[in-house]
Amino acid sequence: MALQASVSGRLAASCGARQRDGHSLTSSLVAPHGAVAESVALGRQSFLGCTQSLQCSFASGFTPVRRTKRLMTTAVIKRKKDYKLDSVIQREKKLKRVLKIKEILVKQPGQVMSLRELGKHRRYLGLTGKKRIIALLNKYPSVFQVYEEGTNMMYFRFTPQAKKQFREELKLKKEMEDVTVTKLRKLLMMSIDNSIALQKIRHIRRDLGLPDDFATSDFLPRHRQYFKIGTCALGPLLILEEWDATLAVTALEKAAEEKLKARQELEAELSRSLGEEVEEEESVLNRTPRFPKKNLNLPKGQQVKKKDREKLLKFQEVPAISPYGDKSKLDPGSQEAEKASVLVVHELLSLTSEKRILVDHLTHFRRDFKFSQRIRSMLIRHPEYFYVSLKGVRDSVFLREAYEDTELKEKDPLVLLKERMADLVAQGSLDENLDDISDDDDYEDDGEEDDDDGEEDEDDDEWGDEEDDDESVSQVRAQMQRVKVPSAPREIW
Repeated sequence: MALQASVSGRLAASCGARQRDGHSLTSSLVAPHGAVAESVALGRQSFLGCTQSLQCSFASGFTPVRRTKRLMTTAVIKRKKDYKLDSVIQREKKLKRVLKIKEILVKQPGQVMSLRELGKHRRYLGLTGKKRIIALLNKYPSVFQVYEEGTNMMYFRFTPQAKKQFREELKLKKEMEDVTVTKLRKLLMMSIDNSIALQKIRHIRRDLGLPDDFATSDFLPRHRQYFKIGTCALGPLLILEEWDATLAVTALEKAAEEKLKARQELEAELSRSLGEEVEEEESVLNRTPRFPKKNLNLPKGQQVKKKDREKLLKFQEVPAISPYGDKSKLDPGSQEAEKASVLVVHELLSLTSEKRILVDHLTHFRRDFKFSQRIRSMLIRHPEYFYVSLKGVRDSVFLREAYEDTELKEKDPLVLLKERMADLVAQGSLDENLDDISDDDDYEDDGEEDDDDGEEDEDDDEWGDEEDDDESVSQVRAQMQRVKVPSAPREIW
């Protein structure tokens, strides 16, 4: 205490001496001698009993940086679980693994592959520990055939039903190529400079119905009147060759036009039933309510505070900028920018076949569509349009209006074909006593495999065709005899 009092006294004396000399406590930080300076009072500060008015000086022409308060664009909404939409993700766990195997198999000559080679893709398939490849394939006997060729050499291929569906898929994608090209053109039209890196588009190629090899095949050269290839920091850049104003119509605008058309048809039918023409200005359906009611299309059970509801209602009144309009000059923290982002996501989901997409895939397009850094929070703040599901390894965002309970209101032909494949997958396994293969998504990626080093994993030989695993081979042989799986030589399909 005595030491503190002594230090306080000395500091007070020093402060008094400096004040008498006309200097501030921060005189050592003042601009160089001869510069014109202005003093800004920072208030009174207290330090160990020494209370003086502190001064801070700035050189002429220097402007202090003041932080601007970031405006809250819209309401704070708590995420509400939608068990029906969550079940859409849950029921596709087995199908996703089958589609991964299919992706590997179709790249092989004749669509035939040895189990040893498939074992090199264990991580991509999500197999961990001692889970065996042969047990995984036998869980889906309606999709894959396992057969023996040579001495203890096991191969697998598509069943006739799965091979037929694969051919139908190729044929359907060929027939829908014009539709797919239109989707790709609209995607580029929504970007800031009408160009997107091919690496980013590859993440959502299946959502748009694009072929897996669209970037390396002759798909883009066949449509050179619409696209050209450039370069950017991420590699090849897909550039829109020609802007088409007829395509700059959003799904929301089309829905409004269809609704108006249906109402006009109803009025015409009403006038015919009455036997007289109904004047448009006198039509009951066309009358504007004197006191229009503002509604929010919130999902059932969604609880929103009164102040947040008012913010959502005010957000609806914010002027809308078309997803195909110029968004380059928008302030990232403004309501207009968030409204533009909401409309872009809505339009992008409308272009996908299943009206949903991984949230991670949206983050790849932040600069292209001028999304905020917190795009996931933005999606949750607008439950009237979107639902973010936390099922699976990565989050997915749904377009609410496109779903009725767990089903799409309008199904794309590719979705119908995918559902047929899901029916094949659901037909069960050959033997319930086989090794249990977990259907959890132990590993998930964008549909792209890691580059193989040429070295096999330690677990790659656990598929069951090694000499020290003769019991497993005998078991498979007995199973193949029961189901009469042919052991013919390899075919070229």
